[in-house]
Amino acid sequence: MFISRKFHSVSQEKTAYYPKSQNVFTNLFKILSLLTISSVSMAQQTSLNMVSETGDYIGQGQTYALDENDGTFTASVNFDNGINVNFNGPSGSFGISFAPKEDADFIIGPYPGATRFPFQSPTTPGMSASGFGRGCNESFSEFTVLEVETDINDDVISFAADFTQHCESVDAPTLTGEVRFKSAGKPFPPTPDSDNDTIADTTDNCINTSNLDQADNDRDGLGNVCDDYYTDTFLILDSQEGDYIGQGEFQELFLIDGNLTADRNFDNGVKIRFNGYDSWTLDFAAPNDADLTVGSYEMATRFPFQDSSEPGLSVSGAGRGCNNLTGSFDVHTVEYDALGEVESFIATFEQYCDNDSAPLLGEVRFNGIVDLIFEDDFE
Repeated sequence: MFISRKFHSVSQEKTAYYPKSQNVFTNLFKILSLLTISSVSMAQQTSLNMVSETGDYIGQGQTYALDENDGTFTASVNFDNGINVNFNGPSGSFGISFAPKEDADFIIGPYPGATRFPFQSPTTPGMSASGFGRGCNESFSEFTVLEVETDINDDVISFAADFTQHCESVDAPTLTGEVRFKSAGKPFPPTPDSDNDTIADTTDNCINTSNLDQADNDRDGLGNVCDDYYTDTFLILDSQEGDYIGQGEFQELFLIDGNLTADRNFDNGVKIRFNGYDSWTLDFAAPNDADLTVGSYEMATRFPFQDSSEPGLSVSGAGRGCNNLTGSFDVHTVEYDALGEVESFIATFEQYCDNDSAPLLGEVRFNGIVDLIFEDDFE
C-alpha cells in the first residue's frame, strides 16, 4: 500500500514544464528512487523477540515477538555510554539498557558478566531488561552487540544485540532475547580484535598485545604482557559466621572487581572506598586527631563518634553498618605526598559490630610496598 500510494502521487504530477518524452524518463527515475528507498526501509529491522523460561519473573514464561506493527520503538544513548531501547504499545512498555565498562567505548563484541544497569561495578558491563510492570532487584546477564552506530549528536542510527538475563540470582530461569533498531541485519560487521589473538577487544585485557592466556597476576584488569607495574591494591574481607557486616562470607576484591581509592578523613586518618558490585567504606583514625602512622591501634570504637582519646575504626558496606563497634587495627604502611594525600597504605583490622562475638577480619592495600616477584604473587 505504501508503494501504491507513492505511484499514484507520481502519476498525478503536472507535466507542463517538460517535453512528453522527458517527462516519461523523469517519472521513471522517481519511481525507481521510491522503490530503492522502500527496499532500504523494508530491509531495516526494528523488533524485540524474547523467550522466557518457566519461572523467569520478567517474561513470565512467555514468548514475545514485537515489531513496529505492535508499537513504537525508540533508542537513545544512556549516561554510561551505552544504548537504551524502549518499546511502547497496547500490550505495555518494555525497556532494555546496555552499557560497557566505565570509560570504555561501546563497540561490537561480547559483554559477559554484566550486572544490573545502572548499578553495575565500574569494571563490568551493565544490562537491565524490564517491563510490563516488572523489574529485577539484581540481575546477572551477558550480551553481544552485533551492530551499533550513533551520529555526532549521539542519536542512535542503528543497533542490534542478543542477550540473556537471570533475575535475582545467577541460577534463576533465563530470559533470552534479541533486539534490533533500524538494523541492517545479517551479515553483521566483524567483531574487533586489534591484536588478532582471537579474543574480542571487548573482553581482551591487552587489546594491542597478543595474549591468548589473558594472565593477570595482580588482577588489576591489565594482562601481564602489557602491565609494566605490579599493582598491590586490594581489599580482603574475612567475615566470621555471625558477623552482621560481612554476613559470614570471605571476599577478595581487586581492581578487576571495582575501583579502590584512599583519601584523608577529617580526623587526619585514612578513608578507603571500594566501588564494585557492592560498595565498601573503611575509616581508620589515630587518637587525638593525630596523623595516622605505622603501629598498632587497640580499643578502637566507631568512627567518627570515638572519644578523642580513642582510635576510630569503621568498616561498612553492601547497605550494612554498625550502630556501635569495638575493634583494633594495625597500620603496616602509610605514606603521604607533599600535600598530605595518601600515596600508600596497608592495614589489617578486626571489628566487632554491636557486641557481636563474631568478628569481621580483613586487610586493605592501596599502592602497597612492592617487595615480591611478579610471577609469584597470588599463586
